[in-house]
Amino acid sequence: MEIVLLIVSCFFLVGFTFAVLGGLFLGFLLGLWYAVSYYDSAERTGIRRWPWLQNCRVWNFVRTYFHIKLDFSALEGNTFSDGRGYLFPARPHGLCCLSIIFGISANVGTLPSSHLPKVPFIGASSWVFRTPFFRDLILWGGGIDVKRETLKAKLQEKESVFILPGGVDEMTLSSRTSLEFSFKHDGFLRLVKEADALLVPVFCKGENRIFATWNILRALRLRFTKLFGYPLPTFFFGPYPEPLTIQFGAPIDPRDHESIGSLKEAYWKAMFELIGEKEMLGPETRAYKEKI
Repeated sequence: MEIVLLIVSCFFLVGFTFAVLGGLFLGFLLGLWYAVSYYDSAERTGIRRWPWLQNCRVWNFVRTYFHIKLDFSALEGNTFSDGRGYLFPARPHGLCCLSIIFGISANVGTLPSSHLPKVPFIGASSWVFRTPFFRDLILWGGGIDVKRETLKAKLQEKESVFILPGGVDEMTLSSRTSLEFSFKHDGFLRLVKEADALLVPVFCKGENRIFATWNILRALRLRFTKLFGYPLPTFFFGPYPEPLTIQFGAPIDPRDHESIGSLKEAYWKAMFELIGEKEMLGPETRAYKEKI
């Protein structure tokens, strides 16, 4: 009996050892394969875009919850052609930029071809592409690195690209009670001049009201933003079923503006026209509107 138990125990130990070693080896192979996938430059080329995921019907429930719709009425009869690249700087960033994720990236199958002749790419922060698995979701959704050289290459290839120039600064300013913008970043204006692309203002109405943020420890959050690129700690409640409307302005041609200052003024004037008078503006944004 003892011999039988000894044999069974040996078989069990050997089997367990092989299972563990086999699992470790398989895990090593998968890890190696995944690590190699970091070096295919997908975040610069957008080659991993997955149309099936972007057009998956499950996103319809999300769009219904937020009542997402696209508004092209401000185009004033203008239509987009495929002869030049288009940069769509969207504001506000909000806490999670859900308007662009579910209204554009996960909605490419229903975008009107007369307004967007090419399936757009979505510019995302570089840290996103360093985060395992989250990186893949963004790549499948048409995400590309928001670095200057990547965006410039896409625009020179006459592609359409959405970006959120407000970044983490605008994320920190997000509030349900008022609309506040960050005016620090002008790089996208110089970019369209260099790439000879058209600039299309985009206002995501309702984006700032999806989440209620608790702005405690503001100084600490701003410090974390400077150090790590993300406003920690962030306390929020939501998401609320706030209607989201993505409003498109008329294209602005940088050839019509000799200086960046002139182009910037034209961009913000068009943006405030899209916003209208009904939105409650924060003090800094209201002061900037009055200045221009």
